Amino acid sequence: RILAPYPDDYAVFDSKQTRERGGYNLGSFSDGQIDVLLERARSASSPTSARRALDRYQERSAEVLPAIFLYSNMLGAVIPADLRGYELTPLSATALPSGFQFWYLSRPHATSPH
Repeated sequence: RILAPYPDDYAVFDSKQTRERGGYNLGSFSDGQIDVLLERARSASSPTSARRALDRYQERSAEVLPAIFLYSNMLGAVIPADLRGYELTPLSATALPSGFQFWYLSRPHATSPH
């Protein structure tokens, strides 16, 4: 699963988000406090309020451990410093640049002497 830039675990850990209801809470995890905190963060009227709810959600998650993530595939890309026309997307499945048709080198091409 690729995570969004904003940390919204509602579909994964809210007790109402089971597979049968179209969510991703595949383990049927259920904790009333987690539900309230996730919903509070999603409906917050300000980023500060959302952050408070997410901070408390993170603390509660550390207490009840809705999941233990054992593996994280860290991918990277080695890109020449003078390559232009690409955009790295760190949250993509491959963490590799896309849009190959737009790539170009910013250095002038060397010509071979004849």
